[in-house]
Amino acid sequence: MRVLKQSESALPERAPGVHEYRAALFSVFLHTSVRGELSELLTPDKQPLPLPSALALIDELPPEHYEPARDVAGCKLAFAVLIEHKQEFEPYLAEFLGISAQELTERLRRTLPQQPSDRPLSFSYDQLRQVFYGGEAPEIRAAFRTRPSSPAPAPTTQAPPPESSKPGPGPGKEALKGLKKITQKLITRDEPVSLGTCFDEEALQQLPPSPQSTLNLSSLVTTVDIPSKSYCSFDFLARALDPRSWSRSPFWPASYQVERSKDGLSFSEATGTTSQRGESWKGYLFEHVEFNWNLANIAAFKNYLDIRYEVDPEKQQLRLDFALYSCEGSQFSALQYPKRGIEVDCGFQCVAPLPASAGQEDAPFRIRTVKNIRYADFLDRSTPDQGPVGAGQALRYVAPAVVGLWMNELIRRLYCLPAAPP
Repeated sequence: MRVLKQSESALPERAPGVHEYRAALFSVFLHTSVRGELSELLTPDKQPLPLPSALALIDELPPEHYEPARDVAGCKLAFAVLIEHKQEFEPYLAEFLGISAQELTERLRRTLPQQPSDRPLSFSYDQLRQVFYGGEAPEIRAAFRTRPSSPAPAPTTQAPPPESSKPGPGPGKEALKGLKKITQKLITRDEPVSLGTCFDEEALQQLPPSPQSTLNLSSLVTTVDIPSKSYCSFDFLARALDPRSWSRSPFWPASYQVERSKDGLSFSEATGTTSQRGESWKGYLFEHVEFNWNLANIAAFKNYLDIRYEVDPEKQQLRLDFALYSCEGSQFSALQYPKRGIEVDCGFQCVAPLPASAGQEDAPFRIRTVKNIRYADFLDRSTPDQGPVGAGQALRYVAPAVVGLWMNELIRRLYCLPAAPP
């Protein structure tokens, strides 16, 4: 089956390469993550891109999208092979990066600190992200292949077989109520919460690393928890992590501060009284977020979020708390769903300096990003051609891959190069 390009579909108009960028990365995250049975829940035209097609498509992206896609996809393949020990992805990793998993392992062993020579590698997801996103090991990145000058056509092999055909259980309503109450309390509080509640010192040292994205089979809430380290300046981090900056990602067509009307029934874009990006603020945010299943189908969501963004330049600390206020509507493939689509969307993000190392003038920052999300079941008895039981919960099954992709793509820009030693 020939892969459709943006111009051949009815997708919303976006900058060149955006739909291809999103579809390729979604395929990489979906196929390397635990996922539900999709082959029986989706018609063939709605299946995500096969993994080989997605990797080949990355080589065809415009220059502004090629390097980010290469870094995010390469890092996710390395996660799968080196940390999660999914050997079936070794051929994809070798072809995409131009070096074998064994060679990459040996280079990491020589580069990463305190690696045993006679035992398997022992490192975290964040250390691998530093290699791919931050350039901590330029000699490793230099060994990766460059973009082919004449990319070969994407192959049409099928995706790896899915793991389970059983639909998940119904949502746990009590668990959802508890989660919503906790996040709403954080946002409406008057006093700041200690950043000590963000960081678990023991968890940061935990090996082997725990999964970054998990699905609760009782509540069907997906939780993404990503600890990371950044060498960027605090001013840069404060601006980049301001939720009004999410729209710099190709997955967010819009994100801006809004004001609620006096009757509470509508919102309008805030003007005149807003703070600068990177400064503290509290209020509401409109977000429009999208991802592509493939090059002909899209999922999109428009939400209003409660936001509390606290920035302390003196202590060089910040904390973001967010929670869903309401869902304005969503799109799944060609169908529109007013006032529904996301049922849970809440979490927090924290930044604080790491203790300065001996002789190091500017210590790096530690960051923790946590997001909880649950999609609505789009289908009901009145939906024409809704497919077999469980088809409407497809988004819930793939949420760990989707949200893991969103978060990795957003935090990639936080991995600045370390300052050169004096």
